[in-house]
Amino acid sequence: MKYAGRWIGLALLCAATPLPAQEPLSSIDWMTDVLHSAVPKPQINPAQINEPTVATSASIAEVTVTSLDEAVDTTIGLLPSNVTGLPKSLWIGSKSPDLAKQIKSIATPHYPAMQDLLRLLLLAESDAPSLGNTLLLARVDALYAMGSLEAALALVSRATPLDRAKFKRIADIAFILGVEDTACQIWADAPGLSNNSVLRIFCLARAEDWMAASLTLQTTKALGQITPAKYTLLEQFLDPELAESGAILPPSAKIEPLEFRLRDAVGAPVPSGSLPLPFAIADLSGNTGWKTRLEAAERLARVGAIPDNQLLGVFTEKVSSASGQIWGRVDALQRLDIAIKSRNPSAVSKNLAPSFTTLSEAGLTVPLARLYADQLASLPLTGNAQAIALRLGYLSASYEKAATTADPSLARAIALGDVDNQRATTALEQAILDGFSPEPARVLTKGSLGARILTAIEMIEAAHINDMSDLTTGLATLRSVGLEDMARRAALQVLLL
Repeated sequence: MKYAGRWIGLALLCAATPLPAQEPLSSIDWMTDVLHSAVPKPQINPAQINEPTVATSASIAEVTVTSLDEAVDTTIGLLPSNVTGLPKSLWIGSKSPDLAKQIKSIATPHYPAMQDLLRLLLLAESDAPSLGNTLLLARVDALYAMGSLEAALALVSRATPLDRAKFKRIADIAFILGVEDTACQIWADAPGLSNNSVLRIFCLARAEDWMAASLTLQTTKALGQITPAKYTLLEQFLDPELAESGAILPPSAKIEPLEFRLRDAVGAPVPSGSLPLPFAIADLSGNTGWKTRLEAAERLARVGAIPDNQLLGVFTEKVSSASGQIWGRVDALQRLDIAIKSRNPSAVSKNLAPSFTTLSEAGLTVPLARLYADQLASLPLTGNAQAIALRLGYLSASYEKAATTADPSLARAIALGDVDNQRATTALEQAILDGFSPEPARVLTKGSLGARILTAIEMIEAAHINDMSDLTTGLATLRSVGLEDMARRAALQVLLL
């Protein structure tokens, strides 16, 4: 597997030009493509970090050879420092349990800029504060919860040695992605990585050792080590005739990825719409109906878990014959896409407002901006269409380009990073202005760089619930450590969304 990550900054927004519907990129390949875009890297303030000592001679250090069984990786990540601009000492200065707790408390941010920044931290190549899995597993779990399954799988797969906790995550992701043979092969090579009898039976069956699978199932039942529901599900999995004639059991209250895969195999799949976000990835396959793929794509696009062009590809697969809710969004986006591709200002003006309204109501304003802002900027639009195009421009990678218009708004000032002559009319505007002050009242300085950035994310996210008290500090902190682009994107999204 190619290990790469998604550059979480301007680069993410650079992929704004819509492509024809095509086979979606692997998320890892997509991240790689974006990474190699010509993107300015954040410049971290050296005063805010503790860099490792630089060598003063070219002498070769003593080499210590360690067997693979004993090796323990403490520097783990998918994005090297020369890509992220973040030092490997990102987490040094904070305790792993504290960082893990903080990462878990953030969950999935509301604002796309903060979603991107959190992914950047989780994927950055970095040294753990201490040995152990605590921070690594927290990073993997956070990526998993945000729907970035392939990135989570790549991250945990790089950590050695493999243990039960890591294997559990590898297996869960593999079952959702439909690459369960990968997990089963790992288990076959090292059975001690799991004592899950359901997984054992499943993997024996996948290896076509039906006799061993059946014997293990009966033994497990005789020992009282399996619930009646799981026994019945596995029995149907091992015997297709039972699956066709047997009763369809209701899914568990908290369904696990392995049960999810088993139920799909016996012809009783569970719709991902009722399950946590990671399961939506499974519904993007060609084995599901169009409406199911549309709903899954929307859920994942809201948190930046899939490329915007993949969302567009699903939306333009077919011509909708239905109406209402999601079909209204499909129709609106298709009409706008055709109008923009034809470069017809009149058609664009007619379809832009309906598309903007319906997709914004679904939480897809920023994906819309990333798809079309540049093309809209090149069209001679007027009136309301021009205003919407400008708004989308500020929410795209080209926010500085959008600011070249003669627009006196605060959004333009933020996009240019020059708010000196602006006057606030609301508490929100004042909090943003204070965050861009040359001498902000407060900037986070304690703890590791990573912990401070995490806290800044939490503070900016508080604006989503109308709490402005920490917004200023969050923005000022990002700017103080060189994340100016993230600060501007966040401020524009808080202001305009």
